[in-house]
Amino acid sequence: MCHQGKPKLSVKLLGTGLRWREIANMAESAGSDFCALDPSFGPEDVVIEGRVSVSRLRSGLTIHTAETAEVNDLTMEMVLPSCLNVFVILEGGIDFKLDEIPFAFSALKENSQVQPTAFAVAITKPARLERHSRRGSRTRKVNIMIKPEWLDDCGLNDKADAEDVGCFLRKHLAQTSWEPSSRAVALAEQMLNPPRLPPIVRELYLESRAIELAAEALQALNGELRCPALDRAGTIDICRAQTVRDYIEQRLGDPLTLSIIAREVGIGTTTLQRLFKSVYGTTVVEYVRIRKLERARFAIETEGLSVSEAAYLAGYRNPANFATAFKRAFGISPKMLRN
Repeated sequence: MCHQGKPKLSVKLLGTGLRWREIANMAESAGSDFCALDPSFGPEDVVIEGRVSVSRLRSGLTIHTAETAEVNDLTMEMVLPSCLNVFVILEGGIDFKLDEIPFAFSALKENSQVQPTAFAVAITKPARLERHSRRGSRTRKVNIMIKPEWLDDCGLNDKADAEDVGCFLRKHLAQTSWEPSSRAVALAEQMLNPPRLPPIVRELYLESRAIELAAEALQALNGELRCPALDRAGTIDICRAQTVRDYIEQRLGDPLTLSIIAREVGIGTTTLQRLFKSVYGTTVVEYVRIRKLERARFAIETEGLSVSEAAYLAGYRNPANFATAFKRAFGISPKMLRN
């Protein structure tokens, strides 16, 4: 089943079972001629569980974030425009082909800790992407597509010290990978979990972080990244923040307060707040609140929970307060979503 149409400037899909029509709409915001090769889906079929967001920003940057679990074995195809594609993979991996050339990248596990990876691919002309995903696989990633005009505005062609970058960008399907800095990992986490902001402020928030990630990618292309050993302190902080996040995700159905979380993970409340905010760009309390709302939304859509039942699931005693918070988060009331 193919989907064609004019791409939208921004598509945001949060905390739900994502239907085929939503996935197709999102894909058309990043490329064209989107198709499912195997198997085919109806518009309302749930294809992916999780959170996905695509934003096309004014400066020639397109940001795609995903925290997903695959429901089916799936092969999808689309055409990507000319761009520099930068990825930060926080967990899991991706397997795809560009013009029949295979690519595979994944985060690594060392001593039970996940080590994120980053890579970049230069696309100098429209390229056909074939993406493979396996049922049950989980991925957390950030992808930035940088248009040639954005790179031209940086003046790369005029800088003698950027010769390596220029050569890379002129070679179709050139690729490189590197170990992202702790700052890059924190930026990616913040883009996956942006705070509640007005739309224009949210776009500036995402753009500022995308530009920092683009700068690190260009440094990597030019061989100027710092030694990972010099970044060790930041990496330790990220691991501790990930431990906190994992604890929250495993206990979303329980009452979760700052003091309970701090006690269970063995970190003081002040340190806990500082670590979590520096890595994920949001407070512990706000993260718990939005994840519980997303959990309730998914239950409404997949299990048909009543508004009162969903409110209880999200930790709200008053269904009216839950409805207000829900509409503020997702732009639709729980009653309308259920209907």
